[in-house]
Amino acid sequence: MKLYLTTAILAAATLFSSGCVRDQDDRTVLHRETEIAELEAKIGALETALAREQARVVEVPEPTGPSLDDELDGTGATTSTRGREVVITVGNEILFRSGSADLTANAKRSLARIVEVINRRYPGKEIRVDGHTDNEPIRRTRDLWSDNWQLSGARSLAVLRELISAGISEDRIFFAGFGEFSPVADNATRANRQKNRRVDIVVIDGNP
Repeated sequence: MKLYLTTAILAAATLFSSGCVRDQDDRTVLHRETEIAELEAKIGALETALAREQARVVEVPEPTGPSLDDELDGTGATTSTRGREVVITVGNEILFRSGSADLTANAKRSLARIVEVINRRYPGKEIRVDGHTDNEPIRRTRDLWSDNWQLSGARSLAVLRELISAGISEDRIFFAGFGEFSPVADNATRANRQKNRRVDIVVIDGNP
């Protein structure tokens, strides 16, 4: 009889203990579920707030005005970029007669248009005028220019002075002569030599 009661007591204790464990597990699960529900509610609120902020952002429209090439149409100039520099290239056949550093009347009209565009698009930016030649030695005008360095410098200086006359302020412009040493093509053909005979009007930090 005593053994039976002891066994019954142990069984009851075991059942009570198991019930307590299950109750504890149930409370833990409920607590975790509550935490998850709270986190999901916070995430939902953040997503809603983010959507509202995004809806307030005003998209900046792409520029719709004419391109630089369009604005320089008719000047004989071509454009390119080097990093943050904008390069406006004018061939010497447009600017000068052979062996000369005197600008033609057409050249002056083209440069006046280029100045108008530069002042509107790049106000205050520094301008460098680079003169270039091919690698042909000077023969016919040797009495005027001792070498291509001198010729390229004289031509870039002539363009600089015309740009100033057309409206570029003197404190934002300078010039350089590169002679034959900065070609854009090899000098093996007449067409390539013509490409190398040029003046580059370089807008420094032009943010193309």
